[in-house]
Amino acid sequence: MGASPSWFAILEFIGIVSLAVNAMILAGERNYSVLGVGLVTAAAAMSGSTLRDLLLGPAAQPFAWAITPGVPLFCILLAIGYASVGRIAN
Repeated sequence: MGASPSWFAILEFIGIVSLAVNAMILAGERNYSVLGVGLVTAAAAMSGSTLRDLLLGPAAQPFAWAITPGVPLFCILLAIGYASVGRIAN
């Protein structure tokens, strides 16, 4: 099979990033600070996968973002970059 990620992991990454981008845009429109945009984005990115893991029960524990902390970190860095560029442009 190789080291390629499974289709579920790819769909999970797309879902997490889409939630993060949505929160990032909304927080930017409401003129949150750079830290506020990062926190709102992190909360949105982790909440969707956490809810899914809670509904799946003990078989899905630990939470997906605890296993791969790079995904929420990527979302936070993306949000901070977005907020920083938005501040510079204005």
